[in-house]
Amino acid sequence: MMRNKYALSKATPTVGAAFTMFQTGNGVFKIWDTAGQERFNSVTPMYYRMAEIVVLVVDLHEGKAEGKAAKFVEEVRQINQECEIILVGNKIDLGLGIFKKLQTLAKEKKVQLFCTSALTNEGIDELVEAIENKETKEGEKQLELEDLKLHEVRIQRKCCQNNK
Repeated sequence: MMRNKYALSKATPTVGAAFTMFQTGNGVFKIWDTAGQERFNSVTPMYYRMAEIVVLVVDLHEGKAEGKAAKFVEEVRQINQECEIILVGNKIDLGLGIFKKLQTLAKEKKVQLFCTSALTNEGIDELVEAIENKETKEGEKQLELEDLKLHEVRIQRKCCQNNK
């Protein structure tokens, strides 16, 4: 199990998209972090199509987080009904914020809810333990690059001809 490996001397926000991978006794965890940026909305379905667990982290102090979370849970379920969804309210170190609303949403959508602080690591061990304890599905789902067939697009241009 992973413990006490999350401490950061200074918390840094994700800029763009980030990918990290680590191995535990239960398997390999591949984590994509798009920081909730809308410009990645067209590619994120590809990641959770193959996922066994999707962790949605929202800011407890962002007013629109509840609506975004509800929309995201529905989107994931439309694409991958088999995957587990975990909802995480982050920044608990700043207070409860919209925790009660997220608690209601989690009950309605039948997803687990955790509260964490990326700054103080509060709740992180519990979250990681819950992820590690999820049963893995039979068979390994991986999207291999050789499975992707890319086609070269050729644009034919008409050329001006000299008809002398």
